[in-house]
Amino acid sequence: MDQGGRNSKDSKRECTPSSVVDLDGDLERVDLCQQSLLKEVQEAYAPKTVKINTVRDGNQTGEGSGFFVNDGTQIVTAAHVINSTRTIEIVTADGHKYQGKVLSIDDVNDQAVIQAVGMKPDPSRAVDTSQSSELYPGARVVGLGSPGGEKDTFLSPGFAQAKATMGDIVDASGGAMPGQPGKPKSVNNLVYDALNSRNANEVDDAGRFLLSQRIVTNSVFHGGQSGGLVVGEDLKFAGMIQSRNQFTGSDGKTQFRGNYVPDDVVRQMLSSPSRFQFDYSMKSEYDLNKSGVTAKLALDGAAPLAAKVLPRVGALAPLGVGLYEASSFSENYRGFLNPAASDELKSQYGRKLAEDAGYAGGGLAMTIGLIARNRLKPVGLIAGGLAYGAAAVSDNLSKFEGRIPYLESAKRKNGDPRNPIMWKPF
Repeated sequence: MDQGGRNSKDSKRECTPSSVVDLDGDLERVDLCQQSLLKEVQEAYAPKTVKINTVRDGNQTGEGSGFFVNDGTQIVTAAHVINSTRTIEIVTADGHKYQGKVLSIDDVNDQAVIQAVGMKPDPSRAVDTSQSSELYPGARVVGLGSPGGEKDTFLSPGFAQAKATMGDIVDASGGAMPGQPGKPKSVNNLVYDALNSRNANEVDDAGRFLLSQRIVTNSVFHGGQSGGLVVGEDLKFAGMIQSRNQFTGSDGKTQFRGNYVPDDVVRQMLSSPSRFQFDYSMKSEYDLNKSGVTAKLALDGAAPLAAKVLPRVGALAPLGVGLYEASSFSENYRGFLNPAASDELKSQYGRKLAEDAGYAGGGLAMTIGLIARNRLKPVGLIAGGLAYGAAAVSDNLSKFEGRIPYLESAKRKNGDPRNPIMWKPF
């Protein structure tokens, strides 16, 4: 499938394979070539998008997408992506990872702003939201987002069809209805709950949500693309991906329509103070995953124990465990060299690199010491034991240091105790 490329060897060298979702919802690996709208969109905007991984109570995980705005450390995403999330991980297009914190939400329009912690400001990585794409029925639009467990940015091309309210979209997808026991609640279920609340303010919130404006397209957005970027054929900002809606067509077949929050609504959020306050504490890995950290500590101690209990096979245990513990070396090395990382974040990656070296080098030296029958034996055991032990102590101590932003509460600044609309209580 050639997206407007020239049929020559030179143009093939200029083509870039990418993941494109067609209008039937099928995923294709497409060679995007010169003079192609999709290639221009990919080159201009894919580096400005991020993948968002979240954890809620009970270790329930979720994912979504977003894009950089303002100084290049703030990210726009959908409010339902980060609602009730205790921790947020941001993965940039080049694979670097940052912790995230919620700065503000506009619950009525299902949009939010989060902060990438430990990232240096750089406005050049931000989307210019001041430039509006020309919108008219039939205008070409392209959505960008990272769905599900995918790391690369998917492109969802299509055409703008009409302006609509969320009420229109909810009605077209079956209307507000109660949720089913044991199943996650959809937007339609949450609208139903809000409309049937005994709190008049919640009912009013639901009404304003249903009146909020969206742009309906025939683009197909996959799960996890919520919060992603939408640009027009003029390569200007069009809005934020909000959701994919399923409905039954006139032919009886299931069809999908993607909708997005218009550019002017996103700009209004960015220029307005948040009505909510988000209180964070700093948690350690042990606080968040006691069993995992305990298992990690046991694994570190298993290598020398195995060497003692199993004299022959156990001699390889220090090397095997050391290499396993150092398996994150490549990621830590890239993080240490990341020019966008703050000095504090670089220091953390530097410590991890030293630990990786200690694990791998110490494990190798201990294994040599266990196998050797000459003067290398005591040298290997002592040197290896010191290096491995120092790495293990440093690594496990870091598991008890509070470095991960953890959301304790989200509350309205005016003192009203109710949650934001569509916000699942902790």
